[in-house]
Amino acid sequence: MSFEPAGYSKVEDILANLTPQQRSALNQLSTNESTGLQISSDIDQNSTKQTSVIVQFANQPVKVAQIEASIQGQTLSSNEAENLIDQDHDTFKQDVDQILIDEKNKKVDYEITRSYKNAFNGVSMSLPANQIKNLLKTIIYKIRRLNEIRRYN
Repeated sequence: MSFEPAGYSKVEDILANLTPQQRSALNQLSTNESTGLQISSDIDQNSTKQTSVIVQFANQPVKVAQIEASIQGQTLSSNEAENLIDQDHDTFKQDVDQILIDEKNKKVDYEITRSYKNAFNGVSMSLPANQIKNLLKTIIYKIRRLNEIRRYN
């Protein structure tokens, strides 16, 4: 079975033809997602050393969000899903300025190096290792150390 990029009507067709086992697998995927801080134990989280991480936001990319909504018997337009993603990015940028502060309440040096909105909803960024846990105070979903993400072709 091969999948092409799915439009909304194709998503409905795919969902309508899922076997009970496939539906169960989809539900299992959504319930097995681990959340929170997922970084290697070799990172000294007390250090001020700049560390690159990937931050995944709570809302899913457009197509995934539409499929998840369909599974739950709801509808979600592309525009609604895109607005949720844009809100995630805007809120994160506002929140990060307020939560990334040192013990003297001064802003710490960080950089959002890239924003992702299509296959993945989030950002990659560099910040002091001792500030990583502060990111959990934002709308984020997962934090991973950047060099632990592997690209598969």
